[in-house]
Amino acid sequence: MKAPSIVISAPFAVLGVAMLAIILLGWQRHHYHTEILTLQARIQQDPPPTTTRTTSATTAEPRSPDRNSATRRATTAAALGAILAQADPAARIRALLAFADTVPTAEIAAAIQQLRDSSPDWDPDTKTAIHLLLTRLAMEAPDLALAHLQTIDPTKQGADATSILAGIAATDPQRATKWLSDPANRMTAFPLIGHFLAGSIAKEWARQDPTAAVEWAGQLPDNQRTGAYIGLMGTLASTDPKTASTLVARLEDGGPRREAIRNIATAWAKQSPLAALDWAQSLEGADRSTAVKEALGSWAAQHPQDAANYLEQSQSGEVTADQLKAVAEPWLNQAPAAAANWVATRPADDARNDAMAGVMWRWTMTEPAAASTWLSAQPPGPTRDSGIAGLALAAFDSDPSGALTWAASISDESKRTEAINKGVSEWIKRDPDAAREWAASHNIPLP
Repeated sequence: MKAPSIVISAPFAVLGVAMLAIILLGWQRHHYHTEILTLQARIQQDPPPTTTRTTSATTAEPRSPDRNSATRRATTAAALGAILAQADPAARIRALLAFADTVPTAEIAAAIQQLRDSSPDWDPDTKTAIHLLLTRLAMEAPDLALAHLQTIDPTKQGADATSILAGIAATDPQRATKWLSDPANRMTAFPLIGHFLAGSIAKEWARQDPTAAVEWAGQLPDNQRTGAYIGLMGTLASTDPKTASTLVARLEDGGPRREAIRNIATAWAKQSPLAALDWAQSLEGADRSTAVKEALGSWAAQHPQDAANYLEQSQSGEVTADQLKAVAEPWLNQAPAAAANWVATRPADDARNDAMAGVMWRWTMTEPAAASTWLSAQPPGPTRDSGIAGLALAAFDSDPSGALTWAASISDESKRTEAINKGVSEWIKRDPDAAREWAASHNIPLP
C-alpha cells in the first residue's frame, strides 16, 4: 500500500568587523539618546538638564529635585508616552532602552510606574526596560532602591527584588547580603522568593570574587542556599565550568540540582564538548542521564555530525533514545533528512524506534510534506512504524484523515489497530460525522 502524502495548509578581518560593530552600536546609542532629548525639547521649550550618571554603591539618596522637577517629570512622561506609541517595534525597543539608560535617577520610580500602567505585565520590551531602570536605581541610589522593596507585593513583583539586589551586589555584595539576612526582611518569609533573591546576589558576586561567593552561599539557611548555588553555577558555567561542576554535589537531589546540571552541561559543551561529556559520564543515575543528554544536544546544535560520531564510538554503555534524540533534534533544524537518515541507520533496537518517532513528530510539525516523502521511502518494519506514529501524531490536529490513513499503513497489526482506534476515538469527539465517514470508507469498525 502506498502511503499518502500529507500537505498541511582572517584574524584582522574579524577584528575589523568587531570594531565596526562597536562603532555602530555606540553611534546607535548616541542617536537614540539624541532623539529622546529632541523629543523632550519639543514638548518643553527649555531643554531638560543633562543627566549625570553615577555608579557609586554608597549613594544614599538621588539628586535633589530642583524647582523644575515637576516639569521635568511631565516632560519625561511625555517622552515615554511617545516612545510607547511608536508603530515600528524595532525602533520602539531601541528608543525604550535608550530612555531607560538616560532618565534622571530621581524620576526612575515614576518611569517604572508609567511603564507598568502603559503595558501588559507579560510584555518583554517593558520588562527589559524596567529591569534596566531598577538596576540603575540600585547602583545609583541603593537606599532608595531598598526602600522600594518594602512597598511591593513580593508574590507579584518579586522580579523587582532580584533586579535591585543584583544591581547592588554588582558593586557592593556585602550590602546586598546584609539586607538579605535582616530578620525584619519580610520578603524572605517566602521560601521560593528567598531562593531567587540569594541567586540574584550570587550570580553577580561570582563575577567579582567566586571564592567569597561560594563561602557565603554555604552558610545560608535552607530557603536561600540552593538558590545561591544555582546563581553561582549559572554564572560560572560559562566562565569556569569545572568549578561549577564541583558545586553540584552540594545540592540535594531534585529539581534545582537537575536544572543546575542542565545549565553546566549545556554551557560547558559549547566550549569543550569532550570535557563536558567526561564530566557527565562521571555522574550517576538521573544526574548522568541529564548531563549527557544536555551536553550532546549543546554540541549537536553546533556540530551535529561530530556529536553523532561520538555516540557511534562511545564505549560508555548503552545508547539511549534520549541521547539519540538529543543529537537528532537540533540536527533537524539544519539538515532534517540527514538527521532522520542517521537515526534510521543506527542499530535496530527500541532506542532507535523511539528516537525515530520523536524525529518524525518534530519534522512533521515544521515540514510535513518533506517528512511524509522521506518516510514513504523507508522499508517496512518497526522503525518505519515508529516514524509513522510520530508523523500521525503531529499531523492529526490539522489533517486527521491523512494522519489516520498513515496510521493504517503501520505494518505491526496490534500497533496499527491501537493507533487507529485512538485516532478515531479522538476524531469522533471533534467531528463525529467526518470520523464515521472515514471509518466506513476504510472498513474500520468504530471503537
